[in-house]
Amino acid sequence: MRPTPRKAAVGGGVLLLGAMVTLYVWTRPEPPTVVLPSPNGYDDLLRAASTLVERESSSGMDQPQLSAIVAQNAEALAAARVGLSRECMVPTRNSVTDLQADMQKFTGLKRLAQAFAAEGQAAAAAGRTNDAVRSYLDAIRLGGAVSRN
Repeated sequence: MRPTPRKAAVGGGVLLLGAMVTLYVWTRPEPPTVVLPSPNGYDDLLRAASTLVERESSSGMDQPQLSAIVAQNAEALAAARVGLSRECMVPTRNSVTDLQADMQKFTGLKRLAQAFAAEGQAAAAAGRTNDAVRSYLDAIRLGGAVSRN
């Protein structure tokens, strides 16, 4: 039994598509290797986040409460500023286990951003607008630093 021209064309198309996919897989370039900076500011940010004092959200707190939180986290915020002064790159990995660990790190980094915001609120409540702006800008810079790579 002889194949019809239509079946032959479909079969030839499937073979051609398979050959093209195989050729693409064999010849595609490897992704570039990313070299992380040393020292990596991202590591400093993670260390700073891990030293934060546990706290609730700072919304609704008065100035003395905000100042107390800022005082408790002063060392962590200073360490985070050192990290922000360095080049930051987030190491990338491709496994589910690494993703779960990274999600825990991002929770700490979110708390670090909230600590910068609390510092800004305390400074604004005390009438120190330049310090408040610096704290808020550090929170924004933190967002940019942890999104590189």
